[in-house]
Amino acid sequence: MKVSMDGMRRSATAAMNELADALTGAEEHLPRCQFELLAEAFNEAAQAVGLFNCVFSKYDELFNDLSDKIEIKRLGEDDE
Repeated sequence: MKVSMDGMRRSATAAMNELADALTGAEEHLPRCQFELLAEAFNEAAQAVGLFNCVFSKYDELFNDLSDKIEIKRLGEDDE
């Protein structure tokens, strides 16, 4: 069975970005400290998925370096 690692990583990145949008939309309804904890946990997960987007195999056409092609949103970075 052949698996498209590119497709899996694109799907994971899209899901993370949808979660970022949902968390951003909920921010005004949460206490600041609770949102900051959620944002920190989200950003750690986003970093792990983002790192996976940089991994590739030159021997597999379905496992390319996506680091310049897709990006995961981060929460709270505009505040820094």
